[in-house]
Amino acid sequence: MRILKKYIELELEARISVTKRLSPPRISEQKELKNKERRVQFKEEVFQGIQEALNKMQEVTKTLKEQREVVKDEAPAENDEAKKFMDQLNELANVATPQKKIIHNPQSNNPRFRTRDNVSSPPNRSVPHVPAHNVPKFTVKCYYCMEEGHSVGRCTELVDDQSKNWVIRQGFNYLYPNWERVPNDGKFPPKYLVREFQREQEELKRKLEENNKEEEQKKKRKITASISMDNWGDWEPPCISTGLEEPFG
Repeated sequence: MRILKKYIELELEARISVTKRLSPPRISEQKELKNKERRVQFKEEVFQGIQEALNKMQEVTKTLKEQREVVKDEAPAENDEAKKFMDQLNELANVATPQKKIIHNPQSNNPRFRTRDNVSSPPNRSVPHVPAHNVPKFTVKCYYCMEEGHSVGRCTELVDDQSKNWVIRQGFNYLYPNWERVPNDGKFPPKYLVREFQREQEELKRKLEENNKEEEQKKKRKITASISMDNWGDWEPPCISTGLEEPFG
């Protein structure tokens, strides 16, 4: 009986082991296998892409090298001309003006402490130095008196004329006291025109005053003549001027 039990147990174990081997894997195991396969495929694809990119880069570098060699072989004369041109520019820069070369002071290790000596320009400098006396200077000009060295805002003659009420300034324009515009053609400065206008006005005033004096004297003579002859019929009182008469023309 014992032998039969052992035999039966062995057969059952053998059958169970066979069924385990032949039974399909579980769902979780299937997922793990699929994930592993996908990872392997992804790694292989990435590796293939990197290899293809490297191969393309090598091909591009080879073609660029070949093209450079072809260009060098085809146009050696142009490179020689460019070198000659740069050498000529360097010679001109050396001959034009001496440059100040910065030399470190051997007594101190600090680069801030330096000494300057007049030494010719280095040969690598290609642009010649432009001297300062050839650079055009900006000059300030007054548009009232047409003189250089000051602007309109600092013109003392304009301030004097404005204080005397000879000129009125409106922005960039100048006006006479009668509000007529001063011509600014560039032939004569506005200062000259304003003062000429003022002289003419003074002459007109002087002539008016002289004419008024002559008229007063004539009237006085008539009065004295009529009184001396006792002719009071034609006498009239003198008229007083109000200043509204027309100017003497």
